[in-house]
Amino acid sequence: MNKKNKVEGHTAQKRFGQNFLQDSYIIQNIVHGICKNADDASDIVIEIGPGLGALTHQLVKSFNRLYAIELDRNLAAKLINTFGNLELYQQDVLTFDFTKFSLDKKQKIHIAGNLPYNISSPLLLHLIKHVDVVHSQHFMLQKEVVGRMTADNNSKAYGRISILLQAYYTMYKTLDVPPHAFNPPPKVDSAVVYMKPNIKVSPQQAQKLEYITRICFSQRRKMLRGFVENKPIFEKYDFDLNRRAEEVGVEEYINLAKLWSESDLT
Repeated sequence: MNKKNKVEGHTAQKRFGQNFLQDSYIIQNIVHGICKNADDASDIVIEIGPGLGALTHQLVKSFNRLYAIELDRNLAAKLINTFGNLELYQQDVLTFDFTKFSLDKKQKIHIAGNLPYNISSPLLLHLIKHVDVVHSQHFMLQKEVVGRMTADNNSKAYGRISILLQAYYTMYKTLDVPPHAFNPPPKVDSAVVYMKPNIKVSPQQAQKLEYITRICFSQRRKMLRGFVENKPIFEKYDFDLNRRAEEVGVEEYINLAKLWSESDLT
């Protein structure tokens, strides 16, 4: 067992992607971002992967209703013993139903956390299912992932995840975070991202958008005309296929999905 991965009596588990945030400035920055978007202490905050509770310690001071999702059984037990007013769910966050916390959609829900890097993309896509009830999201992620999330077209970072997330959120990178802010330090740089729901597609349009982007980015280095299926869908709406997938902007993809969903083409 590697002693350098032992933090406060707990050995960081690689399979859970555990790197514990310990930099007080960054912790305060995340909490400030959540508070800035909250009406008052009655707002609901759900923390993903609280770990040893570095962020939790600050959140319980600002909010009356704090929930947490932690998969690691040992950490879950520690958290319950430490925070009397924390409602903790010991389960896989990819199966968690965030919508159940807002039967009344006027109740503001904020989701935050130092996300496990090994499930970041699936988790971000899972959260889209609950975007209707979320007021803000504040996450620590691998810097490269944040770059893909916020990327514009005509850049190497731009891809399906950029389009699918930007169809639902306005996103900003708020802070770069070096490896030494964690214990044990990860091998990559990290960043904090703020995600404000800004829903641009209906469920039916989203299905079309997922299909279009999956097809277009299957061979992102080639001209679209050379490989896309269902060409009539694209040609009917004057979508220029003499481009690569990465050259087409988010709004143009969304517009095509909307037009297709309103047509009789299948």
